[in-house]
Amino acid sequence: MAVHAHPDDEATSTGGVLARYAAEGITTVLVTCTDGRCGDGPGGVKPGDPGHDPEAVVAMRRAELAASCEALEVTHRRTPLMFAFLCLTRGVQWRTQKS
Repeated sequence: MAVHAHPDDEATSTGGVLARYAAEGITTVLVTCTDGRCGDGPGGVKPGDPGHDPEAVVAMRRAELAASCEALEVTHRRTPLMFAFLCLTRGVQWRTQKS
């Protein structure tokens, strides 16, 4: 099982391990904790910039993740891991309130 914060992290970090284990017939699981909406949008538009569409980013990241999982032969994929996302969000709010 590989757990990553963002969709696309598997492509830049554990992709080789996932592919190797899958090729050996081992069940592989990929979990992403967010849906990627805060990433760069189509055309490289940054969050907060005019034209950044979080829903378009989510759609793009889902398609990229599906293609990546297919290429790596990941057995199971879970995204986003909503309870982790909520905990991260609350953690940020709690830290802000304490500051």
